[in-house]
Amino acid sequence: MEDIRKLYEAFNCILYFRNLDKKGEFAQKLINIYSGKIDIVRELYKMELWLDSNPNKRKKNYKSFITRWFNSSEKVFKKGRGYNDSDGYSRRKSIIE
Repeated sequence: MEDIRKLYEAFNCILYFRNLDKKGEFAQKLINIYSGKIDIVRELYKMELWLDSNPNKRKKNYKSFITRWFNSSEKVFKKGRGYNDSDGYSRRKSIIE
């Protein structure tokens, strides 16, 4: 229950995703699929930063964008380069490779 509350807060804080999931079905699916594999809320805020930094690349279908982003993040996490690094080096290294 805590996970879904944090996810709703993130959706409501991020302008791009504010009206994306009024019934909560998409958020629940994200939790069911990605919980324990990636930090869902952290990735949502990273998406917001990316969207703000790339205004010419804004998306039309945010659910698809989120799903592709999470799938990509999950692949990086499965390679053992997750969020446990203290300085972010291994995360940056995996993106460069």
